[in-house]
Amino acid sequence: MAGRLASFSILHGGQGFPVFNMALYHFLTNREPNNLPAIENCVIDLDVRERLLKIQQALTQQEYTQALDDCSEWCADQGLFSISYQHIEKKSELFQVLVKNEIYYRVHSEIVQYQEGLNKVGCFFNTILLAPDEFKDLFTYQHSKLTFPTLRSLYKIDFSPEGSNYRTMENDAIYCLEAFLADSEGGTTGVTLEEVLAFWTGASSVPPLGFPNKLEVTFGCSKQLPTAHTCGLILCIWRGYSDPDVFCEDMVKAIQWGGGFHLV
Repeated sequence: MAGRLASFSILHGGQGFPVFNMALYHFLTNREPNNLPAIENCVIDLDVRERLLKIQQALTQQEYTQALDDCSEWCADQGLFSISYQHIEKKSELFQVLVKNEIYYRVHSEIVQYQEGLNKVGCFFNTILLAPDEFKDLFTYQHSKLTFPTLRSLYKIDFSPEGSNYRTMENDAIYCLEAFLADSEGGTTGVTLEEVLAFWTGASSVPPLGFPNKLEVTFGCSKQLPTAHTCGLILCIWRGYSDPDVFCEDMVKAIQWGGGFHLV
């Protein structure tokens, strides 16, 4: 069903479903990837990630042997017997097989269903196979540099009623915030927009399918550093800001002292 919906959408002018990493797209189009992605970017299961890192980070035969001992049952579950890879010279080969198992072969039946679904609408999958690189932008997530207009489109502002004293103050505070964001894009504040987004949401880039809801700017009555509530995607700033330079100084402190994530 997912593949069929993707085909219908694309063939009727839709933007596609750019959610796959490049390695998975290569597998999807029956090709070997040029490079496997970093496991931090493709392995979601934290236990699996830890096992893979143990193997990848082993530098000596002793460390490698210990890593195999710790992961022997898991390797066997993957259909691999660690005795076949007991020498450290085999580490890279074992690591690549395990990563492929995790990101592709483990979900191979689902991928086949997706391919079949794509093909049920105008034999679209067969067309993709003729020139897979020409279609990759429709299926793969391409990270692009965050810009102020993009970030501005992501958030809403929780203003007080029009005409109130609070609303006048909030307009000044928002001017300070947006001047800071524009300057951050220009590289003059000492922090990047990606760092601002990480402070605000916990993510340094916009997810492939976007955030679950709009980011939000709210206002506080007491003078304090800007505060981020990452679970709610909320940035709270003091209503009394009127000087962009003061706001910039406080916002940089909040981001740097907060480590880019958590509450300040």
